[in-house]
Amino acid sequence: MIADAMAARATPDGYTILMASSPEVTTTPFIQKNAENHFTSELVPIGIVSSNPVGIVVPTDSPYKTLKDLVDAAKKKPGEIAYSSPGLGTAPHLAA
Repeated sequence: MIADAMAARATPDGYTILMASSPEVTTTPFIQKNAENHFTSELVPIGIVSSNPVGIVVPTDSPYKTLKDLVDAAKKKPGEIAYSSPGLGTAPHLAA
């Protein structure tokens, strides 16, 4: 968020480029109160550098062999199946 603000306020001389992640651009303004959103008014996207697909994995001895197995079990036991993610607002967190 600090870098976003600095880039938005930088002199538009072509010497400042911000590399931002997708959650930073798309979700942070919605999950953090008082978050400034420079991506709708002050910054312009110029390209995509990479993509980051999200995968779901389970231990090999898990009873879940397909995504359908996992979803069905989660529906039968709401709130009982645990998961982890790298943090609030990250792609894996939002996917889960």
